[in-house]
Amino acid sequence: MRVNRMMALGLVALVALPLATKAHAFSPFAQPQSNFIVAEGVVPLEDVLAGLRARYAGRHISVSGPSAGLDGRERYNIKWLTPEGHVLFIAVDAQTGQTLSVDGAR
Repeated sequence: MRVNRMMALGLVALVALPLATKAHAFSPFAQPQSNFIVAEGVVPLEDVLAGLRARYAGRHISVSGPSAGLDGRERYNIKWLTPEGHVLFIAVDAQTGQTLSVDGAR
């Protein structure tokens, strides 16, 4: 009887392991491959920030988006701190990566 129970548990483990692995891949708690999720047709934030670093000295201090602007276009809104301590408010089209506007002292 003990042998049958052990064999049954072993069989359950063999069947359950591949199912558990597949379920984890689609779990909302599974770790994504990167630190952000890229929506279809949206330029990854990492790429947008790399483009801004090439154009402006300083660093980003906050980012929101992508979200729809008043014109309906998906955009990132980025707050950028210059080495001089000035804050720039930069809007970037999330679908093209094109800078839409830059406000603040440069």
